[in-house]
Amino acid sequence: MPGEPDLPGAAGEQHELLARLRAVVEARDAENAMLRAELAAALERQRRLELRVAELERRLFIYAIIRVGRKPGKAIRVAKHPIRIAITPKARSPTSSASAPTLPAQGVVNGQ
Repeated sequence: MPGEPDLPGAAGEQHELLARLRAVVEARDAENAMLRAELAAALERQRRLELRVAELERRLFIYAIIRVGRKPGKAIRVAKHPIRIAITPKARSPTSSASAPTLPAQGVVNGQ
């Protein structure tokens, strides 16, 4: 402090304290960087999962429309994006149950 006489060992002590303080700050900065990287990775995972859910919802909606048998070419609005469904006459035929169009199902076993 100003006005206090310098003690012979005080300068060495200050240098030691300053070195320790710098080490603590560097450790904190490294931890901050690690936490920021983890947060960025978690946000990216969340973004990808949200996109995947949206795609699955879109496929489910289209599949439900096809199964109900809407008229071909009728515009349907989903999430502010028009979707046109074109169903072939064979797909709408009541005589053939295997002719209904299906979307690829991932992770579905026996329709469960």
